[in-house]
Amino acid sequence: MSASAPNKLDAVDHRKVHGVGHNLRIAYKLMRRVFVQDLARIGIPYAYYRCLRPLFDQDGITQAELSLRTGIEQSTATEVLDRMVAEGLVERIQHHSDRRKRLVFLTPEGRRLRRPVAAERQKMHRAFLADISAAEYRSFCATLDRITTNVERFESSMLSNKSLVSLNQPRSRKTLATREM
Repeated sequence: MSASAPNKLDAVDHRKVHGVGHNLRIAYKLMRRVFVQDLARIGIPYAYYRCLRPLFDQDGITQAELSLRTGIEQSTATEVLDRMVAEGLVERIQHHSDRRKRLVFLTPEGRRLRRPVAAERQKMHRAFLADISAAEYRSFCATLDRITTNVERFESSMLSNKSLVSLNQPRSRKTLATREM
């Protein structure tokens, strides 16, 4: 196809031809990209934001709890926290009764980020939800909750029937090719 020839896919409204998962993924990717750029403008990497947000809600949680709340693998969270410690945003303190655990606390410098981060989040929420009424938003959230429940129920039934291949199970190319048919 030449550079000047129109791409037939450009004329397709992908929101109408793809499923809910695809549409959610596209919306998330766009929202995340804009939010990451906006955070960068105020000097906060997105990985820092993901660790700061739960600490703004509850300071002094374990690294393992932080990893669970953010959905970041523990090894990756450790790397991000190492950088945040080096920049003076957080500190790690050994747990008083369990020497294997380390608690993560915001430093005064880290706490100072609460307002600018909250302001950026509010700005993004207003932009992303422009022209969407409160009722529409509540309905959207309720629908997402039902979809999530349906997917969890379906996954559970598939696992109980042993029909769903474990995501951790190694799969050969032959197995994948057969399943895709």
